Amino acid sequence: MSITITVVSSLVTIGKTIMETIKTAKDLFKNDKSPTAKATETHLDELTNNFAVYQKRIELLSVRLFQSETLRRYIQVWSYQCDKFVYTNLSNSLENELRKFFDEFRGFIKQSMYDYFSNAFYRTSYDKLSELHSGIDSFRTRIKRIETDLDQINPTKIEGFKYAWENNLQGELNSLKRDAIDLEKKSTDIYEGIINELQQATLIN
Repeated sequence: MSITITVVSSLVTIGKTIMETIKTAKDLFKNDKSPTAKATETHLDELTNNFAVYQKRIELLSVRLFQSETLRRYIQVWSYQCDKFVYTNLSNSLENELRKFFDEFRGFIKQSMYDYFSNAFYRTSYDKLSELHSGIDSFRTRIKRIETDLDQINPTKIEGFKYAWENNLQGELNSLKRDAIDLEKKSTDIYEGIINELQQATLIN
């Protein structure tokens, strides 16, 4: 992340320097009515407009950088937590083991939606990552479906959870994990692409 801060800081410094230089140059010619001065002022106006476009691009990249970094980091942690459940075989589990797994798994799903992970999955806007909207929506829909299925299970009849896990829930969790892997890959590609573009923007040809 330090390289990101360095790159963005460099671009901000470059931007301020350019704008100050243009302003100083325009002040030198503001009282000069000669054709040369007029042409120079017109050129400086063009530079100002072009730089405004450049600044807008940097602003967009900065937001996309933050959004892609937030998503990929949370997805990485979430996937690690998910691995504790997704590959579990409950066929030979005792009742107390089933109950413990049920409680922990339900807690993980609730945490994903309302607690630790909810900031990234529900409260953070990804309005500048339109290419990820369908994947994020799929992830949210699938995790909500798992929550609904879990809420329909009677905790006092733990065998019902075992049946649901083997016939539905584990498969749904596998699909959710695949959604997460896809989101992580795409958000990482976006993040690395932005870093590369920001680094290129600091180079002087």
